[in-house]
Amino acid sequence: MKIRNITISLFILSIVFILSACKKYDEGPGFSLRTKNARITGEWKLVEYNYKKVRGEYFETETFINDRMSYDNSSSTAGPSHPYARTITLNKDGSYINLIDEDGTITEITTYWSWQDGSSSKEHLILNEEAYKIIMLKNDELKLDYIRSGYENIGGLIVYTIESNYRFIKK
Repeated sequence: MKIRNITISLFILSIVFILSACKKYDEGPGFSLRTKNARITGEWKLVEYNYKKVRGEYFETETFINDRMSYDNSSSTAGPSHPYARTITLNKDGSYINLIDEDGTITEITTYWSWQDGSSSKEHLILNEEAYKIIMLKNDELKLDYIRSGYENIGGLIVYTIESNYRFIKK
């Protein structure tokens, strides 16, 4: 009986270890009974956002928290924050609605979403033809990272880098 209990305990520990090692996203979950498609579809409210663009010695930042957006850059002082709200809806049919309310001005963009290259790994999400890395995909929380580098021709070619991260909660 004692050997049987030890064997069962080792088996359970092995399963827990294997499932935690198979974690797809940096911040989880390690295991879910719902498919990635079931978790990603729905209406998501932006609750936190950080953006930084660096071009040579110039930088721009945007920060959203507590329903307020603020901007800053290296060539002027930071402006006052203002009301901001953003909701994205990812539908099962692949349609995507991005609804932004920035200080009373409402913008709605309707386009499509997909998994990058239709990949089965589902680690990158394509929204409006831009790839976002999924950091967390829970039933009620989604975190995305976006990184892009390139060149701008402003009196000569200048390298720029954009980094942004998003945190959404399901409505």
